[in-house]
Amino acid sequence: MNFRATVAVLFLAIACSVSAQTVTIKGTVTDANGEPVIGASVLEKGTKVGASTDIDGNFSLKVTGKNPLVVSYVGMDTQEVNIAGKTQVNVVLHENSQVLDEVVVIGYETVRKKDLTGSVSSLSSKAIENVPVVNVAEAMSGKLAGVNVTTSEGSPDAEIN
Repeated sequence: MNFRATVAVLFLAIACSVSAQTVTIKGTVTDANGEPVIGASVLEKGTKVGASTDIDGNFSLKVTGKNPLVVSYVGMDTQEVNIAGKTQVNVVLHENSQVLDEVVVIGYETVRKKDLTGSVSSLSSKAIENVPVVNVAEAMSGKLAGVNVTTSEGSPDAEIN
């Protein structure tokens, strides 16, 4: 066998061994009620290989198969799933209400409650559902500290700022 043939065989052997080391794991992530968890994080532990679940809670991930999967979602307990010898896994995540008390979503990012330095106001839909106004901005007027709702002019169809 000449040098080129030897190199070609060696390259083919290496390529086959590399492709044989990865396994495609497919699965579904649901909550305790059987509803799909959209956007759950699915990572192979100890690596940077990961995916997010789709609208049906499904995911597909190429992994080494040596490490467990770590499945997490905000407000739910994180789970480690052993995938040895499996190609399909179904994960059920359970709520953790203590985790939800620690997180505040502020419109453009998420921070821990203890790290929040500004004030936070909220207005429930029940507080404004019977207010006779044209839009939500008008209903918020005078209900939230530090929020000013003004109009550019006095006409009924004036733009609200």
